[in-house]
Amino acid sequence: MDNALLDRYIADLGARLRALPPAARDEELREVRQHLDALVAGHLAQGQSEEAAIEAALRQFGQAEQIGRQLQHAWEKNRVPRLWLYAVAYLFMVALTYGAFATANDQPTDFPRGAGTQLLLALILPAGTLVIQVVRHLRSRRGSRSA
Repeated sequence: MDNALLDRYIADLGARLRALPPAARDEELREVRQHLDALVAGHLAQGQSEEAAIEAALRQFGQAEQIGRQLQHAWEKNRVPRLWLYAVAYLFMVALTYGAFATANDQPTDFPRGAGTQLLLALILPAGTLVIQVVRHLRSRRGSRSA
């Protein structure tokens, strides 16, 4: 079914889903269009004119703004957070820091005795970087929800 009103609705909805990856956005818009076409066909089967059927289907389906918000929220809710990258980077920094402390001793025999202190320092020093990155990640997710 080809109609400017339906096309405008789909375009408006697509603009509200700009944060989704293109493939996901296209799939969502394709599904919405199928639902709208089915609703229009149902109204046409009840004897309404094409224009009246389209308007009734759009009213029944809901406003593009509201549907866009719901689809965006559902997509973000199902998205896997990428915090594991920060955890891997943190563990790498811990290993690097620990290695630097372990090899910085003047005498090789000091390594086993000072290992606890060195490990503690190696865990604490990169933690600030990890916390900063996690906070940035969470803020960016919160900002994309309100957009």
